[in-house]
Amino acid sequence: MRLLTLLLAGLFAGTLPAADDKKDKPKDEDGIVGVWKVEKLDDGSGKEPPAEEVGKMRLTFSKDGKLVSRQSFGGESKGEYKLDTSAKPKAIEITESQRPTLGIYELDGDSLKICVSQNKTRPPDLKPDSKAGHVLLILKRVKDEKKDK
Repeated sequence: MRLLTLLLAGLFAGTLPAADDKKDKPKDEDGIVGVWKVEKLDDGSGKEPPAEEVGKMRLTFSKDGKLVSRQSFGGESKGEYKLDTSAKPKAIEITESQRPTLGIYELDGDSLKICVSQNKTRPPDLKPDSKAGHVLLILKRVKDEKKDK
């Protein structure tokens, strides 16, 4: 009886922090789902594209790992994404046309930062670097956007 009481106490104590964590913050896999507007695109060269062009760009993350990116000129591309929340910093892999792009990300509510590499190495931090081919995207969640835009 005493052993059963200890086991139950340990089990109950071990589940409390996990339950609180889930209640306080959605998992990244759920939090990233939706439409995101690109607010800033920085490749570290000092030559940022015009804000009106960047503002037309959208990334749509689906629960099933699908990704649709809409370009400023109206074109669309489809791909997939995978998150690794256990990595430090958190990692993302985006695959379009069989080409994987490695990156890291930071998700904070309706704000998302993604730094991707144009070569085959993952960026070490969320900073653009033109020499290393690291591009930083700063995104905001889109709420109630009309589908025909």
